Amino acid sequence: LVHNKVEHYFSNSETKDIFYLYIKGESINEGTAIFTITTHTGKEILREEFPASALLDYGFNGNYKAVADREKYITTRVKNFFAEDKFKTPAIKTSAEFIEELSDKAIWEEIKSDQNAIGFFYSLYEEDGRSIAYSKKQNKVVMYFNCC
Repeated sequence: LVHNKVEHYFSNSETKDIFYLYIKGESINEGTAIFTITTHTGKEILREEFPASALLDYGFNGNYKAVADREKYITTRVKNFFAEDKFKTPAIKTSAEFIEELSDKAIWEEIKSDQNAIGFFYSLYEEDGRSIAYSKKQNKVVMYFNCC
């Protein structure tokens, strides 16, 4: 129904991964959003599915009862999901402080110690901000921060 795909450095600094977000289903409002990250070799390193309505957040200022307003906002969120300012290098600055209730200490320390790690931030709903990075040690995508 609507999709966005970008190539960006993430799991390593030599080849770009493919970030892809699309909505499938009967309609944009009632559909399912699928977010994947695939390496240049075709290995899927992240797959997350959530209701497309999860893309409605505090930025939505239309009429919630108007289907067209919600569809327009969700479509805009999909198109801007991979904006360059959502990617951070290093993922965690050396000056950043660990907050226990918002992260796992071992994951935080691992990602923070790798100043070449690339972080990606996205939000779902109104208070579910997620920061992810690729763990070279665990060989997978990890969430290193989850907060409002």
